[in-house]
Amino acid sequence: MDKYVLVLESTNFIYSHTVTYSAWALGAACALLKYYAEKTDIQVNPEVWLLPAYTLYGVDSPIACFCIAMGIDDREVALKLAERFPANQLSQNSKNILVDWLSVKWWFSNITHPSLESWLDQKRKIESTWELIQKAKKKFNVPELKNYEKYVVSCELRGLRFENRTALIKELYIGYVLRLVREPLSVDPNAIRAQLQDGTLLGYIPKELAEIYAPLIDSGNVLYAEVSEIIEEDVSVHIFRE
Repeated sequence: MDKYVLVLESTNFIYSHTVTYSAWALGAACALLKYYAEKTDIQVNPEVWLLPAYTLYGVDSPIACFCIAMGIDDREVALKLAERFPANQLSQNSKNILVDWLSVKWWFSNITHPSLESWLDQKRKIESTWELIQKAKKKFNVPELKNYEKYVVSCELRGLRFENRTALIKELYIGYVLRLVREPLSVDPNAIRAQLQDGTLLGYIPKELAEIYAPLIDSGNVLYAEVSEIIEEDVSVHIFRE
């Protein structure tokens, strides 16, 4: 029996050190790559910078990394929570950080106990995860839901390059409020238009998000988008509801 215990302890020792040192090595490699990229002005997929965290935490999702960093110590739970975060909240613009972390913090603070009950299948995990989320809010000063209850999601608008609509970008500024209007007769029955205040079409909410939020608008909820970032011909927005 002692022989098996020794083997198990040795295996755990080797695994923990291999993972830790691999993450450190990748972190050092990323630092060198970032320095080289800045000097040579080359573009690097932003997800590369998350490889050390992926290795250390044993996950393949930025959201799962965030959950673990916030104290969710069960990797399986972290991955399940990450599955509930709308995939297209991840930035597709290589000039930006991979994730709008403020959006993730707001999402994290919006996780409710009923949501956990529908996402997780074990009462023990539901209760322990709920307790960890509450501790994380206090420890890391995560915004409380009551302060951000109108927040929905962040995304980049689509379709700005059609019909020379990029010319409208000059009328925008950070904080400009766009109207979100349903366009059910479009090719996509869930289409949601992002319009200037005078009703001029600027672009559309990404298809994946429109599928989720079209029913909200159809049921009487009012959504609006506040411009959060403008980079050349790309416009990002935070979406809120009244």
